Amino acid sequence: MSSSDPKDANVFTISRASDFRDLCDRFGSADSQGPPTIDWPRVAETYHAVHLTFTGLILSQGVPVETRLGTMMLRGWDSESTAWLRLPPPSRLGRHFAPA
Repeated sequence: MSSSDPKDANVFTISRASDFRDLCDRFGSADSQGPPTIDWPRVAETYHAVHLTFTGLILSQGVPVETRLGTMMLRGWDSESTAWLRLPPPSRLGRHFAPA
């Protein structure tokens, strides 16, 4: 199995509410059926992951931010964490088996 250096991953980091606003402004999506949301497949085209720091959690969770699409709010993250949207090459999930 091949491994990847984490430094090869392109990660968007949220350390404050303005970082979340930037993510929303770049990748926000709106329709007439509800509030604006983040278009995660579009985020995955640019970034391998989104990392919420502990400071970002404290400063951003539940804080309304004004974006180009209207007010958005970071919700549902309960600890410092990283949401992996795709693996950086040459990473793979699972075990690699050689053909018999």
